[in-house]
Amino acid sequence: ELIRHYRGGLTIIRALDDAVIPYDVADLLMNAAQSARFRRLIDLPSVDHRLSEKMAQDACLRQRIATAISADKLDSPEEE
Repeated sequence: ELIRHYRGGLTIIRALDDAVIPYDVADLLMNAAQSARFRRLIDLPSVDHRLSEKMAQDACLRQRIATAISADKLDSPEEE
């Protein structure tokens, strides 16, 4: 409920092989964040809940996530 009123930018990073946080949680959050300035969902294939371990080994992944977090606006249209 609180996320419906959030007005900042929202970037959600979803590890597709995560066995801890269900896949659908990201979709629920994205759909609920109707007031967000922008919504961005980044799906990471072959990554589980231990994202930080994968990032420590993968410079390209670190750069992709850093860029997404620091971006002020979307490169593509808002998710609907």
